Amino acid sequence: MKCESTETNACLTDAQIETAQSIYQEQKDPVKGTTLYAVLPGAEAVEGSWGSWLTGADDGTKSAALGFTWNYLANMVMQDPHFDPAKVTNADLARGELHYAPIMDASDPDLSAFRAHGGKLIQYHGWNDPGIPPVIRWNITLAWPRTWEK
Repeated sequence: MKCESTETNACLTDAQIETAQSIYQEQKDPVKGTTLYAVLPGAEAVEGSWGSWLTGADDGTKSAALGFTWNYLANMVMQDPHFDPAKVTNADLARGELHYAPIMDASDPDLSAFRAHGGKLIQYHGWNDPGIPPVIRWNITLAWPRTWEK
């Protein structure tokens, strides 16, 4: 995929390769340093996928992820709909997590009370869901080709 000599739309420059590699790498929580997610390759150009959830669309429509992030920060963490995103600190993020994680996160895998009550659970999640990547917070190491050069 790397351009051999002349840059064209049929190949990638070194800068484009570096950008693509950073997109597919797992991200780290800036406060805890724990793994948050990795976006899986395969549905980048599918309608309703990356353009809707991650990158925004070619027509200028913003991504859902940007909307979710903005609303969480503006209305919950910063409690200011006119906040400056550049001024959000790790301390702000930590404060938000401390307050909202117990309410919003589904991080306790103990379903024993549910099972003891006769509960049955069938769960499905798309392996290539860019809105909620399947490897979120689980430190799953995946082996997919990460070679961008011929």
